Amino acid sequence: MNKTRLYRVLLLVPVLQISIITSFTYAQTTQINKYLSEAEDYNLIYSGELEWLYSSLKYLNTPYYVSDEYETGDLYYRGCYYANQKMRIDLYRNNLILLTKGSNHGIVVNPNYVEKIKLHDKDIIWHIPSENTNLKNGYYTLLVDGSKMKLLEKTTVQLNTPTDRITYDFSFNTRYYLLYKKNIIQ
Repeated sequence: MNKTRLYRVLLLVPVLQISIITSFTYAQTTQINKYLSEAEDYNLIYSGELEWLYSSLKYLNTPYYVSDEYETGDLYYRGCYYANQKMRIDLYRNNLILLTKGSNHGIVVNPNYVEKIKLHDKDIIWHIPSENTNLKNGYYTLLVDGSKMKLLEKTTVQLNTPTDRITYDFSFNTRYYLLYKKNIIQ
């Protein structure tokens, strides 16, 4: 009798495991399908990170490129063209932020796949400098795009310590870089 009971239990355990795994996989698939249907075209862009918001109670200004408002621009990303997108660039965190349709929250775009941004009638690129420079990865405005030479503009933002111990402010510094055959001439 004990052998029969043990045999039944041993047969039942794999069946239960398969049942649990199947229901878990179904729950995951349901969540993924829900996300994909809500995200529509943005599921290819979403990096898993939401935008960092700057409170006007804590910060005197914001570190955004040109304006803290979402502006209409075009995004070239992984070979796809996304026209008329609401976006802004956080220069302090080096993040491109898109406002998805029907949402008040911005999503951070993975910069490694950004080919070009057209915003405020300017071309902006994610530039990864060569190792022989002291430049950092980031969004650069492409002012001149020649076959051998490029002129880049980089605005960096620094967070200043508060003088009143309550509010912070950001300061902006713009520099220009000339690239000749991928080498920087400052």
